[in-house]
Order: sequence, then C-alpha cells, then structure tokens
Amino acid sequence: MIIQLHPMNPEIRTLKIISDTLKDGGVYIFPTDTVYAMIADSQSRVGVEKIYKLKEIEKNKPLSLICPDIS
Repeated sequence: MIIQLHPMNPEIRTLKIISDTLKDGGVYIFPTDTVYAMIADSQSRVGVEKIYKLKEIEKNKPLSLICPDIS
C-alpha cells in the first residue's frame, strides 16, 4: 500500500493509521534523499524483528534510532 502525506498539512486520520500500524508491529518503507528508510516503533518487538528480517542482518547488529530529543 502506498500512503501519501502532504508535507505541510498531513491528514490527521492518515497519521493515526500510520501510528496505529507502527504500534501494532507494522513496518513502513519510505524514500529519503539518498536511500530508502525502514521504520518501526522502537517499543514494538515485532516491528523491530521485522526490520532485522527485511534487512537480513543478525540481531546483534545495531539499528539506527531517531528520537525528538536526547532525553
């Protein structure tokens, strides 16, 4: 499924669907300026395991974490 969001005015209903899917262990793939990024909720064991499986890497390899601030 392809989901498109307006960059300046995203639809709240669509953001809720994305959020709920991530909380339920879903994974999204989206383009960046250089590569495709895979995202999952870092608190979702199922989602994180899916990332490892999709990337075909061992679970002892670190994944990047994006957070709003250092706290």
